[in-house]
Amino acid sequence: MIINDINILWVESRSYEPEYLLPKHTHTFFHCIMVTAGEGNIRINTTDYKMVQNSFFIVPPNTEHSFRASHDSKLITIEIKFEITDKGLNDKVSAFPSLTYTIGTPIMDTVNKLFQERLTKRPLYRELSQALINELFLHIERTVTEQNKEDKDIDLSQAEQKDGDIKKAIVYMKNNIDCDITLKELAEVVSLEKTYFVKKFKKAMGYSPMQYVRSLKLSKAKKLLLYSDMNITQISDTLSFSSIHRFSEFFFKETGLSPQQFRKKEGNI
Repeated sequence: MIINDINILWVESRSYEPEYLLPKHTHTFFHCIMVTAGEGNIRINTTDYKMVQNSFFIVPPNTEHSFRASHDSKLITIEIKFEITDKGLNDKVSAFPSLTYTIGTPIMDTVNKLFQERLTKRPLYRELSQALINELFLHIERTVTEQNKEDKDIDLSQAEQKDGDIKKAIVYMKNNIDCDITLKELAEVVSLEKTYFVKKFKKAMGYSPMQYVRSLKLSKAKKLLLYSDMNITQISDTLSFSSIHRFSEFFFKETGLSPQQFRKKEGNI
C-alpha cells in the first residue's frame, strides 16, 4: 500500500449522550467507528447492526448511514475519517465488511495508537499516522480472512444465498452474534410469525434458527479461546451468556470439553 494515497482528515474520540441520534447522511470520505464503551444501533445502507464495545465499523464513501445511542448509557467511540486517492486501494477497503470485531485482534491497539499520534502531534506524527492506517487495513484483512476460513467450517446449504428471508436472518445472526439473540427477535427481523419462520428456516437449512445461533456462538467462543488473552469470564460476558456457568455448560454440551480443557488441548496455555 502506498502511504501518500491516504489522506487522514480526522481522528477523534467522541462521547454521545443516551438516545443521541445521528440522522441519515452520506459523505465523500471513509468513516470508521470503533466502539470503546456503551451501546447503540447503526444502519449502513439498509443493514442494521448493534453497536457494542469492541465493534468496528467501516462506512465507505457515498454510503448512507445513521446511528443512535442506547437509552441507558453514553456511546463512546474513536472515529477516523480519511480519503484514498488510489482507485485499487479505495475499492479494496470499500469491500471490507461493514462490521469487524476487534477482540483477539490488534485492530483496537492500532486504532488507539493512531488516536494518540493525532492527539499528541509529536514530530513525524503525520507519517506515523499514515503508516498506522495501512497497518489497520492489513489487520482487518487478516481478521476477515481468518473469519471466512472459520465460516467454512460451518455446514451451510445454498438456501443462505437463494432465500431472501433466510439470508437476512443469517446476516443478522452473524452481525450480532455477541448479543443475546432470541427467536422472537429473529422472526421480527424477517417480519414472519415465529412458528412459520422456524419451519421455513429448518426446511431450508436442515436445523433450527437457534441451533444455527449456537453454532455461530461456538465458533466465536473457540476463536476467543485460541487467539485472545481473555479469561473465561470475559469470553462468557462478551458472548452475552448470563453467567460463566451457563457458558461452560453450553461449551461442554457442544464439544465434550470445558472451555479450560479446550484451551489446554489446543496448546495455547
